[in-house]
Amino acid sequence: MNQIIIYVILSSNNTILVGSDFEGKVLFFFSGGSIGYKGARRSSQTAAAFVIKRVVDKLLELKVLSVVICFKGFNKVRNSIVQNVSKFGIEVSSLVDLTTIPHNGCKPTKRRRL
Repeated sequence: MNQIIIYVILSSNNTILVGSDFEGKVLFFFSGGSIGYKGARRSSQTAAAFVIKRVVDKLLELKVLSVVICFKGFNKVRNSIVQNVSKFGIEVSSLVDLTTIPHNGCKPTKRRRL
């Protein structure tokens, strides 16, 4: 295996990292909850650092040389994820943003009838 895709799902309550190959087969799955954190601490910087450490260990076990990182959602740990992956010697070949953006907004409420 030379390259895999890491999907990073960021929310206000959790950070989830899923690794898959280009065919779509899931190779590993780690989250802030699987590390042992509970509540809103699952989305913290420290939880993300521990999750990245486990992901890097798994990548080195699979002998992966480079990764494609796909982000979905907004959180303050986006930059630290990329920095920590590259710090351990794994090349980040590209970054993809899959965050959905509303295009029309909510439907307005109906007029009140008396």
